[in-house]
Amino acid sequence: MIYELLPAEHRRRDAELGHPLRSLLAPVEAEYQRLRDGIDATYANWFVETCAADVLPLIGALLGVDDGAGTTRASVADAVRVRRIEGTAAGLARAVRNATGWPTRVVESLPLVAMTQHVRRIRPDAVRTPDLRDPARPQDRALRTADVRGPYLPNHVRVHVYRTEAQPMYGVHPRVAPPGHWARTFDPGGRDRPLYARTDPPVALDHLTLRRLAREGDLDRVLRIELAGQAVPADRIRTANLGIWRQPDADVVAVDPVRGRFALGTAFDASAAIRADLAFGGRGDLGAGPGDRRSLLDAVGAAPPASANWQFVVTAGHDLAEAVRAWDARRATAGGGTGVIRIADNAPHRGSLTLTAAGDERLIVYAADGACPYVDGSVTVAGAVVLAGLRVEGAVSTGDDSALVLTGCTVGGVVSTGPDALRIHRCVSGPIRSGRAALTVSESVVHGDIDATGAEVTFDAVTLLGGLNARTLDAADSILAGPVTLTGAAPGFLRHCSAPTAPDGLRREHCSPDGVVPRFESTDPDHPAFGQLSAAGPAEIARGGQDGEEMGAYRFLRQPAGLDEVRAQFDRHLRLGLTADVTLAT
Repeated sequence: MIYELLPAEHRRRDAELGHPLRSLLAPVEAEYQRLRDGIDATYANWFVETCAADVLPLIGALLGVDDGAGTTRASVADAVRVRRIEGTAAGLARAVRNATGWPTRVVESLPLVAMTQHVRRIRPDAVRTPDLRDPARPQDRALRTADVRGPYLPNHVRVHVYRTEAQPMYGVHPRVAPPGHWARTFDPGGRDRPLYARTDPPVALDHLTLRRLAREGDLDRVLRIELAGQAVPADRIRTANLGIWRQPDADVVAVDPVRGRFALGTAFDASAAIRADLAFGGRGDLGAGPGDRRSLLDAVGAAPPASANWQFVVTAGHDLAEAVRAWDARRATAGGGTGVIRIADNAPHRGSLTLTAAGDERLIVYAADGACPYVDGSVTVAGAVVLAGLRVEGAVSTGDDSALVLTGCTVGGVVSTGPDALRIHRCVSGPIRSGRAALTVSESVVHGDIDATGAEVTFDAVTLLGGLNARTLDAADSILAGPVTLTGAAPGFLRHCSAPTAPDGLRREHCSPDGVVPRFESTDPDHPAFGQLSAAGPAEIARGGQDGEEMGAYRFLRQPAGLDEVRAQFDRHLRLGLTADVTLAT
């Protein structure tokens, strides 16, 4: 930088002499850059949005924020505003959200308790007839009789936290259902997946909510259907139970938000291109979804280098198979090096793929942030290949001399490898068949058996909904719901694990007691709460991991610590005489 400030004539003569002046100024320029970086960092530390992590508690201390809440930028940045509304339901909800990041709704029981009204204080919004469809939801305003054993007391407050996120997806290609082109599923794979509303807090869409949003003109916030490039008007969308497919009459689109289905009326051209903007439910960056790819790739040491030898961006009008053919052509002519294929849309890719990276070549195929590409077929890998953010309907298999890394993927079929290593991180996978090499799985859910006879298996925060057959096992913070068979002389080590059927030869440390089995919200891979521990499950598993966190794939969400942080806000934000409890709304 300093050298560039010199007159052009001096730089020209310096180049003629072999750059002695630039070499002389290089140490000075390095010191100048360090000084400049220090000045910039000092300025950035004045603001909570840009300060370093170790400075954040110091700013929090100036505002009187304790260490618990001071760990998040939102708590420090919002401290003054929350302080002004302490003792109110809005203040408690805001403080909980800042501390945990969870959408929160606080419901005071006093307005919901049935009591004689004073003539000078009539409550016209008090509804005595309950909503039988969902009487326990936080939005319900029906009155209850006071119950000394339950939450409906005049001095009680309920804090509803929402763990399931509404993950938005744009430009989705709905799948044609068996009845014909007029019948579609919003899921590109043809599965029944409920739709979610991108509201605060996010909730699963039901028929009543969808109908209300359409009536109020807010339907575009949660659902948009395009037919041949034209959006279907909100007044043409109707709710319907499509458990049994029925084609509506005229120019009406029937939508079943609970099953994630819709049907085009007879007046529409069902063969036209259809796109949809919507949201599915999910929790964190587990499996394929519109998540943060950079962090997932960094976690496995596979971030695309800035100076990759070859790059291809798959956008609208292109196909993943086209990118693979271009990569193969590059390998045949100029040698592969490091190739990067970036998928930037949600289009489905039909047919099976073969990804090859021989010798010292490496191929990285990943979805861009906000994209969730769907591969309707199987994937065969030969060489060093990284897959990130893809949803693969079929099987994923490797040949000899291959090194496969899966991160942030969902695989519906079997994952099978030869004698080479396989690494899986933050994935939802079907059964796994591994050879004699090492198998490493971290923060993932496997719904099926793992047959890794002769392999050394390493688990870190894994939920295995099936059996395991391996030579040795080294597991931490994991849930092994099925039978475990180990053939090695030294079978391995379990730390903070739940393995009710593990063999006696395994060394155990801080594992859940025998007879304590996990309970899950759902074991259906298409459910938003798939593999999630039930709130009514045993505490030995919900808080049995290292540092008191939960065992299993969702450890990275730090839910027990979040619940503790919610309860820590009660002392500061509850008025004198009030009691409170926490309800997991999702």
